[in-house]
Amino acid sequence: HHGSEASCTGAMLDHYRPVAVIFSCGYDNRFGFPSQAVLDRCTRRGIPHFRTDLHGLIHAVSDGQQWNIVPYIRK
Repeated sequence: HHGSEASCTGAMLDHYRPVAVIFSCGYDNRFGFPSQAVLDRCTRRGIPHFRTDLHGLIHAVSDGQQWNIVPYIRK
């Protein structure tokens, strides 16, 4: 998700209770995504968030029960 202010409300986060949020956005994008309001909503709820503009590729793997989400580090 790109993280526009109106697209990720507190009510939506409370309803779905995501284990993490990944923001797909370009570095220094002209829209300012993700918005600081959305980042603050995630932070207040203790939801880890990752950004492609800062972290690059995000590696997400599930065993069917839990997710392991980390920035991809090339070995």
